[in-house]
Amino acid sequence: MVASAHDGIVSIWGLDNGEVVKFFAADGKYLGSTVAANGAPSYAVSESLVIAKVGKDSIKIAMK
Repeated sequence: MVASAHDGIVSIWGLDNGEVVKFFAADGKYLGSTVAANGAPSYAVSESLVIAKVGKDSIKIAMK
């Protein structure tokens, strides 16, 4: 799983189609979720740091 962030959009690559990605703020607040299509879901956030969880895996993403 690889992630990038730009202009408030988080993009993640390397997922299987249909995998659900849940997004959380640094304080644990649930922000929302999206489903991977073509292995690369994207999600708009307003937080400066988000945590993306896919199954048991997670990744921290700093927004720029």
